[in-house]
Order: sequence, then structure tokens, then C-alpha cells
Amino acid sequence: MHQNKTPIEITQELIAIHTTRNEVLDKIKEKEIGGDWPGKISALHAQSDQFIKELMAELSNFGDAVQSNVDRTDEYHTASQNMLNQIDSINPSDLSSEWDQLEKILRKIYRDILEIGSELPESLAAIVAAQAGRL
Repeated sequence: MHQNKTPIEITQELIAIHTTRNEVLDKIKEKEIGGDWPGKISALHAQSDQFIKELMAELSNFGDAVQSNVDRTDEYHTASQNMLNQIDSINPSDLSSEWDQLEKILRKIYRDILEIGSELPESLAAIVAAQAGRL
């Protein structure tokens, strides 16, 4: 998936993914599900915010090469859009497994990027590896 993408494209896609992840978390939060969800949502939102901050700092190294359009056709965006479209009809007890599927896709994306790590700038490879370890 990421073999033919530039470091800029990869960085921007990861930022878009974490932005979408926060949008999904916000929608889940609106459902006011009890249990450990409120704390979990808060922690995951903070994690994505931190990841975005780290990736934005990396993106600033690319200067004028940054692109205005970001590809949002990856597996994560497709799955999260499906979840957002159905969130009002998802049973709260099924929400956890739906979320786990999204997180599984996210971890796979990071693994795929790490497989091409030698083609990435050292700084980006280090950020991706560190973030993958925290997911």
C-alpha cells in the first residue's frame, strides 16, 4: 500500500488518519456510553493529538513540497467512514468490537509503513516506529 508513496504522502496520510480517528472518537463520545469508554476516549483522543503534533513537526521539514490534497481512500478511512455512517444504529455493546477493528487496521498501516522503513527519512521512520509502539 505504501511502497510507491513519498515520505510526504505517508506523513500527510497518517495525519489524516489520526484526524479521522478523533472524529470517530467524538461521535462515540456523543453516544454517552458508560463503562470505561469516557476515559478510553479521552486517552485515545490525546494520543492522536500527540501523534498529529509529532507528524506535523516532521511535515514542516518538507517545506513547499507539502501537498494540499491527501488521499483518504485507504482502508482506515473506508472502515471509519462505514462506522460513522452506521454509528447511530450500532448497538453500544457492539461498539467495542467495531472500534477494535479500526484499531487493528491502524496498527496494520503502521506495520506496512515500517516494512519500507529503509526508504523513509530517518526522522520519519523513528516517529512511525515510536507511534506504532504506543498504539
